Amino acid sequence: MKRNFFTLTYSNNVIRLCKITGKNIDSVASANIPAGVVNAGKIERIKIFSDLIVELKSKAKPKKITQSEVIAALPEEKVFLKTIEIPKMPVSKVDSAITYQIESVIPFKLQEVYFNWKIIGTKANALIVLIAACEKKIVDSFFESLVLAKCKPLVITFPSAGLAGLLSSSDKLIAIVDLSRTNNISIVIAKNKDVHFSTSRYIDSNYKGLERIIGETVNYYNKKYLNEDIAQILIFGPPNLSDIEQKIISTIGKNIKIGDSSDIKIIRNIKQEYISYIDNLGLNLSLEDLSLSPTEVRENAKNENINYKLSSIVNYFILFVIFLALSYVFIWGKIYYDNLNLSKEYAQLQNIETSSKQEELEAQIKKFNSKIATIKSIPLENSLNPNFIEEIMDSADSNISLKEINIESNKNVKIKGVAKSRNDLIIFKDNLNKLNFMNQINLPITALEKNEDVDFELSTTLK
Repeated sequence: MKRNFFTLTYSNNVIRLCKITGKNIDSVASANIPAGVVNAGKIERIKIFSDLIVELKSKAKPKKITQSEVIAALPEEKVFLKTIEIPKMPVSKVDSAITYQIESVIPFKLQEVYFNWKIIGTKANALIVLIAACEKKIVDSFFESLVLAKCKPLVITFPSAGLAGLLSSSDKLIAIVDLSRTNNISIVIAKNKDVHFSTSRYIDSNYKGLERIIGETVNYYNKKYLNEDIAQILIFGPPNLSDIEQKIISTIGKNIKIGDSSDIKIIRNIKQEYISYIDNLGLNLSLEDLSLSPTEVRENAKNENINYKLSSIVNYFILFVIFLALSYVFIWGKIYYDNLNLSKEYAQLQNIETSSKQEELEAQIKKFNSKIATIKSIPLENSLNPNFIEEIMDSADSNISLKEINIESNKNVKIKGVAKSRNDLIIFKDNLNKLNFMNQINLPITALEKNEDVDFELSTTLK
């Protein structure tokens, strides 16, 4: 379950808020900071700054920001970054090794800064480590302002960490030139989503000398780290930079691209006006990145993050169990429902079968009664075996009406009646010829002269 937070960046002059859900920007807000509120990165007037955060959250567009959790960034120029190499050792010992020599690589005393580190590469016998440090007075003032604004900082980091994650996905070095800040240019060199170098320089609103600053930074990095060259320079800033693109290319001789929204592939609905929030967009990926929060707060946040992940796992497990239970209920419910339907269908089949048998029995009774009625209606002058009578009557279908069955003393048999059609009479005659107690049936030719309602008298002898 992803944590629901917004991002915040600030400088001496401008503060920006951004809320992203998934890959879509939900809200943005920015404002100029009144003079004297922030001085060289330190927030001097904490109440005014915190009130400004609260106001911006409520005025964010297209909808206000209601979340309290925040990933916040210190001004890039106030964060000291240094890449060093240390002998290979277990990760558990890296912190002690860096603490031991940190004052030799940063321009502050250890007790004056919060610092953090990250392994960003390896060599045969060395670890390449990025060290980030910021003065405590700047971090503490920022942290206090966030808390006063009823915000809960998940991470306090720096913009270049987010930019690296946002734009440097390949294993080739890329220089990201960020012109989103007022009168300030930030150049970040990164690869594989990790910062390797960062610098900030003043620049006027006309970007005079932009190509010179980029060229100096690239040349400095190439001389400092001879083992790898910068593959591309990506510049983000106002859309009017295209007129100086060729000048930069001729000065630096590198693959230059003026960045636009198409370069930020992980955000779907980014518009050109959101480019000024590019630092915020990168911070959306920085939950697991370098944090410069106060040490105690950082440890608490780390433990809380672990607990959050554990609770998320538990929640997922509970949801999984609920899903299994619902699936079990659904399956058994379906089995019960199907069984109920089958029982109903079986009962219906039984009813149909019973009804069918009942109809068959009723038809047999009706036929039997019909036989009795017919026999009663026929004058029998001599005794005749009852089986003979039944067989004679079974030979006649519903289209034959028998009127008389007569057997004489000389065993001559006469059968009189009416056939519905001539063809019915012929069928009746053929059926009688199949009986084994009488000889061949004699049918007068005159009986076949009529087509319908044929009166007949058949004659034969008993065997």
